[in-house]
Amino acid sequence: MRATPKTIQPQPSELDKPAKERIVEHADRLFTLWGVRISTDMIAHFAHTNVGTIIKHFGTRERLVSDFLKSLMKRAEQSWKQIEQEHPNDPEAQLRTWVLHSEFAADLSNQEEHAQLSRAAVDLIGIEAKNPLLSEIERFWQAERRKIVKLCEQARFRDPSGLADKLLLLVQGARNERNGYGFGGPSQKVREAGDDLMVAHGAQRKPLLEV
Repeated sequence: MRATPKTIQPQPSELDKPAKERIVEHADRLFTLWGVRISTDMIAHFAHTNVGTIIKHFGTRERLVSDFLKSLMKRAEQSWKQIEQEHPNDPEAQLRTWVLHSEFAADLSNQEEHAQLSRAAVDLIGIEAKNPLLSEIERFWQAERRKIVKLCEQARFRDPSGLADKLLLLVQGARNERNGYGFGGPSQKVREAGDDLMVAHGAQRKPLLEV
């Protein structure tokens, strides 16, 4: 069971912020640290407001969770745009950079956002197996898979759909494995394993990318 976070005394400047802004900031912080099961009462406590004010601005806690998930997805999508800008018209380099980022997630926030989405999905299933917020996460994962498949097709790899699924399993597995082993565990072999997969599907062997 996760320990209850300690109360943080507000800074004077924080109390000058509108209640709605404080609610969003503390909800996002609590969801990040303790998962999306955190209660409305806890959010109100840390935002130095009350449940009635949260209901007034957001209606339900689920609205806060939905906004939090959307912000994670938006930041993750921004990371893809950055990769595309770094390697325009080079789908193989984009894939290799994406795999590289998954190995060095400690310094790359987009990978942490993917991990938070995975944890949120687990939390939501624990609350309600058919929680509508799960559909938002599922649509995000499906869109990312389509993107990986398209890059594999553009790179002219054999069996692009099969390779995309293997790469996704590798990267997602590394994110989850890191929670148990830390950054010195098997996840440090992601670049090597990803390169082996791409070579097996027709890529030329190249030196491993560095951060």
